[in-house]
Amino acid sequence: MEVNELLKSAMAQNASDLHIKVGSPPIMRVNGELAPMVSANKVSQEDALKIALSIMSPGQ
Repeated sequence: MEVNELLKSAMAQNASDLHIKVGSPPIMRVNGELAPMVSANKVSQEDALKIALSIMSPGQ
């Protein structure tokens, strides 16, 4: 699961937010409503760590 692919998908659906939670599929906020990203699998602990590390600086 790549954060850039998730963000591209969210942007294509005009989502304002992307929520990542282990054990759930990524959730998008579209027009004020939360909706699961149907094309994505549930987020594993490994996925969440990989996503977090990809957006953090080395000092974080």
